[in-house]
Amino acid sequence: MVILVDEYDAPLVAHLHEESEYDRKREFLNALYVNLKECDDYIRFAMLTGVSRFSKMTVFSGLNNLDDISLDQEYAAICGITEQELRDNFTEGIDGLAEAFGTDREDALARLKQNYDGYHFTYPSADIYNPFSVLSALKKRTIDSYWFATATPTFLIRLIHESGKFLPQFFDETVDRRSLSASDSFRSTPTAMLFQTGYLTIKDMEEPGVYVLGIPNLEVRKGLFEDLASVYLDKDHTETFNSVRRVRSLLESRDIDGAMDCLRGFLAGIPYYFSEKAPELYYENNLFIVFMSGCTARMGGFAGAH
Repeated sequence: MVILVDEYDAPLVAHLHEESEYDRKREFLNALYVNLKECDDYIRFAMLTGVSRFSKMTVFSGLNNLDDISLDQEYAAICGITEQELRDNFTEGIDGLAEAFGTDREDALARLKQNYDGYHFTYPSADIYNPFSVLSALKKRTIDSYWFATATPTFLIRLIHESGKFLPQFFDETVDRRSLSASDSFRSTPTAMLFQTGYLTIKDMEEPGVYVLGIPNLEVRKGLFEDLASVYLDKDHTETFNSVRRVRSLLESRDIDGAMDCLRGFLAGIPYYFSEKAPELYYENNLFIVFMSGCTARMGGFAGAH
């Protein structure tokens, strides 16, 4: 018998902030895996996948022989598409995308790389493309936020917001290997959860077992900062997008006074009660979101324009 379980953690992630429902789902899953353990003699192979890591005591207290391969070098490319696999197996789709953009194959590959590549689950590791987004882009022959549109990162945005942390520290952080595989990480810091769910990835290694994290690609950067803007700035997407484009345009034309006036007007419209606990940090985070959104808007213009 072979057992494959995808998104084993989905019932728990969906109820992180509903304690009674979370406990109910946890008890159900625990009972399920206890029953699996009793079928050991009949199980030839079992594989469980999910986006976040829960401890054995949380879900798997009935299983004592799990092998976590999340950060193993041998399996670094098991859950994605490598550059070589993309070039070898998807030439027809890449050519179709190039035709839709009125460009050549190499430029189409560059667009796919900018938007969907950049995942690393250990170091060193080949660049891994998001398979869902790549396949969607090739099928629809356009670049869009396919994976991010299917995700529901509300709990992550809430964790980041409630952390009271200076936002840039999340997106250029040095951590040790052990913290990346931390169980039940949502109970303490969002960093491990951001890594486990694909919003951060390994960018470099300072020393053995010490990794530098960063945002993997444009699709994640764009979607993440749009969601952060909706919480921190309390403004709808259209208003934020228009303001960001205006500030960027003024800065590019070297109209510093105009850009500052636009920023002041934008920030003045943010409800003051959001900043009561830590005014300076709050507005620092707001400015960071605005400027990061400006970067993604500029990159997005290249990546998505016909």
